[in-house]
Amino acid sequence: RVLQCNPVLEAFGNAKTLRNDNSSRFGKYIDIHFDEQYALCGAKIDTYLLEKSRVVGQENGERNFHIFYQITSPQSGLDPKMAAQLRLMPPERFSYTQKGAQVTVGYKPANSFQHTISALQQIGIQEDERNEIFKVLGSVLHMGNIKVHADKELNAMLHASDPDAALAAQLLGVTAQDMVSALTIRNIQAGPVGAGDSYTVGQTQQQAVDSRDALARALYGN
Repeated sequence: RVLQCNPVLEAFGNAKTLRNDNSSRFGKYIDIHFDEQYALCGAKIDTYLLEKSRVVGQENGERNFHIFYQITSPQSGLDPKMAAQLRLMPPERFSYTQKGAQVTVGYKPANSFQHTISALQQIGIQEDERNEIFKVLGSVLHMGNIKVHADKELNAMLHASDPDAALAAQLLGVTAQDMVSALTIRNIQAGPVGAGDSYTVGQTQQQAVDSRDALARALYGN
């Protein structure tokens, strides 16, 4: 199980860069436990400093994290039923993955969804939990396709009927209106909670786009 953690960490934490097809974009510390006979009896893995900015943008010639291409590339071995449920498309059609969609990667496990699924199964991640993980990944991809428009005063304009906003919200288990409000409205609290005043302020187009990307990074990082 300890060894099978590595393919999972690679899928979610590694990416193709200009120098390395399988570059680790995070730090990890492995604490290995032994029993009184010095036999391996357990391990704990801590991860830190994930390069979350890569989720929403990459340099030319680089890619997003491997897992995003594993769930969007037709050749990766993804279950068609899951692809339909998550409304997945080729990586060229998602804003967060299109930049690296045509970048060649020589490291074969980077593009193998079945390799990652096998590792998840061997470390004890059940199907229901795996499905919830992939729902979050799908929501992140659809979130990146949300187009925020602006009115004459540059205020953000986004409707709950936006298909990408609706899909991202559905996969996260929230309403489309809640999603839109989270991106386009800022809640401000003046004074202590419960005793002070609170009010809402509309976001500008750029602020809403920044909120969208910040939410995508937070979802992936947690």
